[in-house]
Amino acid sequence: MGIFKMDLLISKTHAVNGNLVSTVSSTSLASQMSVASTKALVEKENKSIITPLALMITAGDAIHNFADGLAVGAAFSIDVNSGISTSIAILCHEIPHEFGDFAALLSTGMSYKKAIVITLLAQTTAFVGLYIGIAIGQQANARQWIFAVTSGIFLYVSLAELLPELVNYYKHLKNRCAVLICENLGILLGTTILLLIAIFEEHIRV
Repeated sequence: MGIFKMDLLISKTHAVNGNLVSTVSSTSLASQMSVASTKALVEKENKSIITPLALMITAGDAIHNFADGLAVGAAFSIDVNSGISTSIAILCHEIPHEFGDFAALLSTGMSYKKAIVITLLAQTTAFVGLYIGIAIGQQANARQWIFAVTSGIFLYVSLAELLPELVNYYKHLKNRCAVLICENLGILLGTTILLLIAIFEEHIRV
């Protein structure tokens, strides 16, 4: 009889422990699901918020595109050949520039879709600058000022931003010579394209 009571007590204890274990496991599973959902919600909120760095990148890109539009508009106000040559030159530096801005926006935690939309919106300022450049580019003095300002912007971007960034980038590389050769080849290629455009600008026909 005592043995039967002992077995019954042990079985009840195992049943209680089993319920306790199942309760604990259910609680831990629920807590893990709650943490995962909270993390997903936080990540979604972070992607929906535009950081100050992203705003600075977008504002700078918009101003830069506006200046590009001014230069293209002023060039087209001279003649079609000047406008086409200026457009080709600006296109050559805008493609890598926009890829860089897109990558910078992604690095701030922004989603691909939102980064594409913001980049495209920043491009619209180029059309505003284009129309203004065509309108005021008829005057020689205004046209000279437009070319001077846009040239200064291009020089500032290349000398004050790109070169220091390249110097800091080289410090963390192992194959510095290979990267240096590739970048110099790119600079020489761009210089050659601009030189050819300047030489054969009068022969461009549309």
